[in-house]
Order: sequence, then C-alpha cells, then structure tokens
Amino acid sequence: MPSVSVIITTHNRSSLLQQAIESVLHQSFQDYEIIIVDDGSTDDTQKIVEPHLVPGRVCYFFQNNAGVAAARNAGVRLAKGKYVAFLDDDDIWLPEKLEKQHLEAGKLQKPVMVITNGIRNSKPVWDTHADSEFLIDTLEFRAGPPAWFMSKEIFDEGCWFDENFASCEDIDFFVQLMRRGGVTILYLKDILYKSQTLPLRNTLVSTQSIVDRDYFLQKHYQYIRGFPNFCYAFFKTFAKDARRLGLKQKARQCYLKALAAKPWRLEMIGKALLV
Repeated sequence: MPSVSVIITTHNRSSLLQQAIESVLHQSFQDYEIIIVDDGSTDDTQKIVEPHLVPGRVCYFFQNNAGVAAARNAGVRLAKGKYVAFLDDDDIWLPEKLEKQHLEAGKLQKPVMVITNGIRNSKPVWDTHADSEFLIDTLEFRAGPPAWFMSKEIFDEGCWFDENFASCEDIDFFVQLMRRGGVTILYLKDILYKSQTLPLRNTLVSTQSIVDRDYFLQKHYQYIRGFPNFCYAFFKTFAKDARRLGLKQKARQCYLKALAAKPWRLEMIGKALLV
C-alpha cells in the first residue's frame, strides 16, 4: 500500500495538467500513488494523461462535471494511502514537498494536516516570518489544498468537502476541521508549491461566488467571529466583490461587518457610506 495518495483534480486544462503531473513524478519522496480525477473535461485531457498511466501507481477516473469538491471527494474514496495530498491542475509542486510534509506528519501518532507555503502571483502566500500560532489564530488557509498534506483518517471520521459549493469549498473544509478539533495543524515556512498564473484567474467575480460566501457564513459565521483578523479580510474582500457586481446593499453590510471585526479601521465607515 502506498504511504501517500496524491489526488489531482482537473477540468478542461490539458495544457497545464502535464506540468502538474510531472511535478509529482519528480518528487524526492516516491512512496505514493497518483489518482487523476477528471471532472467532466471535454478537451484532450485523457490523451494527455494516458502516457502516464501505470497500474497500481497512476490511475485515471472520469466523472460527469460535478465541481472540484465532488472531484476531490471522489479521489479520496479511491485513495489507499495513510495520507492524502491534493494538487490542482494549474499548480505545481517543488521536488521536496511530499518528503518534507511526510517527515513532519510522521512525527505524530494522531490525525494531522501539514500546510506548506507557496508562491502565488509571484509572491509568498503568507509572511514567511509568521509562526504557526499566528497563522492558526488568523485562520490562514489561503495556500489551499495544493499546499495540504493530511491524514486520510480525517475523512474517515466524517470531514469532507461540501459539494454544495462551487467555490469556497477549501475554506469551508478548513473551518470544518478547526471546529471539529482533534487534528494537529502544522505550518511549514518552506515554499514548496507554485501556482501557474491564468489570465483573469484572480480577478473574475461571479454571482455564484457571492452565493457561496453567503452559504459559508450561514454555516460558520458564529465560529469565525472569534477570528477578527480573518473576518476583517473576508468581509473587506466580500464587500469589494459585491460592489463590483452592483450589489450595493450587500457591499455596505460587508464593509460594516469588517468594521465590527476591527473597530479602529474607521475607513470602512467611509466605504460603506460611499457604496
């Protein structure tokens, strides 16, 4: 049985998928299986994957398009490893990622999530000087699933990606984990993955993303209120996106909630009034 199950999810990004797969094959740690979950691609994804398939080592699973949360869950159900690591088709791992995370996880005899730092938009995802206590206090999840390495036991005990989300499924999963407790979360300062830049990837805002964030708040608002730094950043971003979509009342509400998280940030009052 492999020690680690690497789950690569993909949808219509065959041009990027090749690099993602190769970044796993070039890992210094080799005790793994790769499960490629194709979430209903209509491009030449299968053709790109086929040369890499090795029975018992690299497998390909196709499902009708159901979203990234469903794709990750499908991969976990197929996983045989003690640990699970996720990789998106538009990200790549640096060669020592699995080795370093596996080493840290192996020091504990209980469920663990090891999160590494990474590069996005040419910058580290979080401040490399921050310690784990600060990162947990701020609900630092932004590195996302490509940075995560976790005990499969976490899923066996009932923590799964919520398939009702089209987006925000990663932060929802992380907050679920925090609320459940019983899992040690470790942060590695090492930069061990890179996000491949896609045009407009970080600038597109959809009404669905607004719906997803409202759903997230329905589930977790009372809990996240205990993390003012996170709340401030969440509502500030939410307000900006709502404003861009012309949702003035929503934007105003979010600016005021950002202010409630950090009452000394009085500029939020001005932003709320100017919406």
